[in-house]
Amino acid sequence: MGYNHMFYAVAIAELKKTYGSKNDKLLEEILAAKAEEIERNDAFFEDQIKDGSLPDTATALREIVYGNPRSDVEGAIYCYAFKILCMYLGEPIYGSEGDVSDVSDHPYDSLLVKAGMPIPIPEPADFPEIGHLEFDQLDQEIALAKGDHKKIASDSAQAMSELRNVFESLGFSLARPSNINPDDIRDDINAYVEILESARKMGKGVVSFRY
Repeated sequence: MGYNHMFYAVAIAELKKTYGSKNDKLLEEILAAKAEEIERNDAFFEDQIKDGSLPDTATALREIVYGNPRSDVEGAIYCYAFKILCMYLGEPIYGSEGDVSDVSDHPYDSLLVKAGMPIPIPEPADFPEIGHLEFDQLDQEIALAKGDHKKIASDSAQAMSELRNVFESLGFSLARPSNINPDDIRDDINAYVEILESARKMGKGVVSFRY
C-alpha cells in the first residue's frame, strides 16, 4: 500500500486560533458533527486507548482546544484529532491528476514540507506527516513546483531511493517507494499544482496529512 497526501483547504489563521481557545461551543460542534470519524479513529488506536497509554480522540481534541496536549504520549493521536479539526473547519481538495504521493520527493525546497504543523501538538513517531501553507504562500509554492526542473533524472531518483533504504535498514521508519520514477515525480508535481491552484481559487490555505 502506498502513502499519499490528503489536502484540506482551510483558513490557517482561523485554524491556529482554535489552539488554546477553550472554545467549548466549537468543541461540542466538532464532537457532534464528526462523531463517526472520531469513532473510527478510536477504533484504530483501540488497544492503546484501553491500556491508558493514549487519550481517546475526543479527549485529544479537547486538549488541543484547551492548549494542553500531553507531551508524554505518541503524537499520532493528536495529529489525527487535528485532522478531524481540519475536516470540520475546512474541506478536502482533490485534483483530477490523481493522488499526490510525496512532496518531499519533488526537486525543489518545498515550503509545505519545511512548515510542518501549524499548531504545537506532539510529533508522531511515524505517520501522519503534516505540512501547511498560508494562503499568501501558495503563489510561491506553485512557482517552485512549476519551475524548470532539469534534475529529475533516473540517477538522482535512484540515489534518493538508495539513501532511504539505508535509513530504513537502520530502523528508521521512512516509508517511501523503493523505486522513484522521474515520470511519476512529474505527475506528482502536476497533481500537487492543481490542488494548490484549487485552494488559491477558494482563498484558503492548505493543510496536508500524508499517511
